[in-house]
Order: sequence, then structure tokens, then C-alpha cells
Amino acid sequence: MGNLIYTGKVGFGLQNGTRWGFPTANISDVTPRFTLENGVYAVHVIINGKRWNAMMYIGTRPTLKLTKPTVEIHIFDFAQNIYDQSIQFHVLQKIRDEQTFNSIDSLVGQLKKDEEITRSFFRSKHI
Repeated sequence: MGNLIYTGKVGFGLQNGTRWGFPTANISDVTPRFTLENGVYAVHVIINGKRWNAMMYIGTRPTLKLTKPTVEIHIFDFAQNIYDQSIQFHVLQKIRDEQTFNSIDSLVGQLKKDEEITRSFFRSKHI
């Protein structure tokens, strides 16, 4: 998806991801400006010089009936407090388009599928 490295600041969100088992780093002030379509992506995140595999969501969270665009990154196997830190990330592969779900259970079920697809992507690419 190109060689662009994005930078953004981690802030507080609504904490829905944490409640659903998918804590996310809510990213603001992303530079350079996104030209990506809404959806879910496989990304590498760089925090304090270490690279982590992750999945990123870009969109408006239509299932929650929200309209403000957001960038959220679920970092795999990660449990550090990174609020107010700047992080870098590199977008590798689009996993799926943004969708609207009939229920939170359906959304969480899809997040589990997204995670497996994204982890499989990293395993297959050995990255």
C-alpha cells in the first residue's frame, strides 16, 4: 500500500473496544493526511523503536450511529499505556470495507474474524 509512514498521537476514546475485548489506540493529528478509504487494514505500529503487528480501523462507526471520522488501532499482544504518546504506523493491506452491523454482537464477531484474517496475513508474509 505504499511506503508512507504515518504519525499520530494516541488519545482517549469511548472505551468500547476495551469492553469488547479489542482495546484500541485512538489516533489523532495523523500526518501525512490520509487518502485511504474507510475500512479495516493490517498495519505495523512503531512504539519506542519496536514494531508491532496491528489492525487499524478508519471510519465513522456507523453501527454505533456515530458520524465523526476516527482512526483506531488494535495492537496485537500489547498491554502498555501509550496515551498522549506519538506513534508511527505503516499501512500494509486492506482487510475489508467499512460495514454497518445489526448488533454489537455481530460487530464483535466480525472483529474476531478481522483479527484472524490480519494475523494470518502477518503469518503468511512472515512480517
